[in-house]
Amino acid sequence: MKLTEGSGGAERFSSLHEVQWKLDVWCAHSFGNLCSRYLGLRDQRIENQIMDEQILPAISATLDALDKATSWAFVALLATAISGFQREKKIKIGGFEIDGKYASNVTFAILCSFNFVTLRLLQNLVFLFDMAGTKTEQAKFLINIHPWVFNPFAETSGFLSYVTDNLGLALLLLLWWLGFHTGFFLHRNTKQAWISNLLSIIYLLLGLTSMVLIMALMAKVNSETIIIKEILLFVAIPIGALGLRVFFRTKSVS
Repeated sequence: MKLTEGSGGAERFSSLHEVQWKLDVWCAHSFGNLCSRYLGLRDQRIENQIMDEQILPAISATLDALDKATSWAFVALLATAISGFQREKKIKIGGFEIDGKYASNVTFAILCSFNFVTLRLLQNLVFLFDMAGTKTEQAKFLINIHPWVFNPFAETSGFLSYVTDNLGLALLLLLWWLGFHTGFFLHRNTKQAWISNLLSIIYLLLGLTSMVLIMALMAKVNSETIIIKEILLFVAIPIGALGLRVFFRTKSVS
């Protein structure tokens, strides 16, 4: 009988010990989860703070890159257009002399490269603005007042702003159509015309995609000038097509 009682007490002690051990494990596990959640939230807050500090400089750097890309494209394109309209056998493109038979292919290839770079920068700009979070208003202000010559998102205040704020978009559209028409104007003596035609289609698709991105960001960062900017975008299409028809007539007469 004593042996039985002793064994029963041992079993109860073992059960209590097992319960205590499970309780300790549960407490440790719960405490660990609590610490992990706290540290995770703390790390997330630190990451968000770092992102907030870097977002505005990143937007500014992207706008600077867009300014450089479009400015270089304008200078190279203007020099090419002047050389091409002189109807010389060799065309100067970016400081190099190219045989007129290949000028259109080279011109469209360079323009597609510039357009692709611009498209990627616009994608980055839209992404950065969407990630601005608490810095959204500051990011909007930064985009509106950035001194990018062809800035389609410019917006300030005052009566003159309705002209000056939309001048960048108008110049950007003019730059794109100038490139398109210059390539087709040089197309008149081109060998392997199918290459030039293919590159012109790629250039057109890149330009339309860029226009969609510009319109998407304008809807977020522009308010007072958004209507005028949208009108400019839609008017630019028939005007550009009319200019293309004029160039084809010039080609047929020459």
